[in-house]
Amino acid sequence: MNRIIRLFAALALFPLFFLMTAGPCRALDLLVSGAWFLRGSGSMWSSSTPAVASAGGDVLISVMGAGAGEPWKVTADLDSRGMPESARVWVRRGGAGQGIGWIDGGLVFIPLGARDTTLFTGAGDRMQIPLEVKVDGISPLTSSGLFRGELRFKAVSLR
Repeated sequence: MNRIIRLFAALALFPLFFLMTAGPCRALDLLVSGAWFLRGSGSMWSSSTPAVASAGGDVLISVMGAGAGEPWKVTADLDSRGMPESARVWVRRGGAGQGIGWIDGGLVFIPLGARDTTLFTGAGDRMQIPLEVKVDGISPLTSSGLFRGELRFKAVSLR
């Protein structure tokens, strides 16, 4: 019986101890805005490796709630179930955006797949970071139809 009372006391005091020793908990907010619809011109087919890219700023991403120096990374993955097998999607950062802190990496096109891929890292709140999206692997030989892919972005705290 005495053992049960000690176990109960330990279990009852654990949440109190945990709450007293835990550091502050903040969540990162990620806002992605914009849209881009693939509309290739006839001249894109003259290339042996046709590709079409969005303009910088068609897609903007903001990381908020990080505090002054909290480091984070932005990852992305692609759900390509509605796309031809030959199609590939690439993303790159087109600028630094605005805000406090810093941002690094992601200035070259990075291929996306089903697994999370790190696009860039940073610290602090950064808003309106321009992203560019590129699609290749679609040619005149690709069967016609409506193709759709879904890009998913995440902001991950590095603390």
